[in-house]
Amino acid sequence: MNLEEYLNIITEVNHKAGGGSVAALNGALASSLMLKAYNMAKKSNPEVEQRLGNEYYLNLENLKNEFTRLIFEDGEVFGKVLEAYKLPKDTHEQRKYRRIQIQEKLKFAVDSPLEIIVKSLKLFESIFVFIEYSNPVINSEIAVAKNQLIASIESAMVNMKINIKSIEDKEYRIKKQNSILRIYQNLEYNKKKLQNFLDKNL
Repeated sequence: MNLEEYLNIITEVNHKAGGGSVAALNGALASSLMLKAYNMAKKSNPEVEQRLGNEYYLNLENLKNEFTRLIFEDGEVFGKVLEAYKLPKDTHEQRKYRRIQIQEKLKFAVDSPLEIIVKSLKLFESIFVFIEYSNPVINSEIAVAKNQLIASIESAMVNMKINIKSIEDKEYRIKKQNSILRIYQNLEYNKKKLQNFLDKNL
């Protein structure tokens, strides 16, 4: 699928791709930019590969692949939520089964954007490992990657919040809401730390 086809899918009224998919796309773009930054640094300084090791590159590549998988997987998860809402509800047993299925699928719909967020935070960690080997030209790629990561996390949190509201399990809901608070704190810390570096080195 090319970019134009993907963008057209987003414009359509269906579950295939929406905010969650775009959140994953932002993560994939950030990963790709960091792979570019790494390759640029390695080309100008051969010691980069020796110091960071091949494992660093493979970690970035794995994150890019995981984000790419989630671009459409997130839509599939939400599609299952919609299917659950369409289940018959004529009898008591049908309503009971439908309710259970909706709640089960909603939890998957919370976990999907959470996975995007967790991977985005991991990519932030990878950036901090790398920045000591960067230079002003490379830092421009890092700056854009940072913005894409922020968009990825904040967009995914929108989906998390929306789906949490419909979950009846209070303990589960509180647990996930606490996770969101920790994510906000982590995001703010990472944003400030990386921006401070970029302000001095870009």
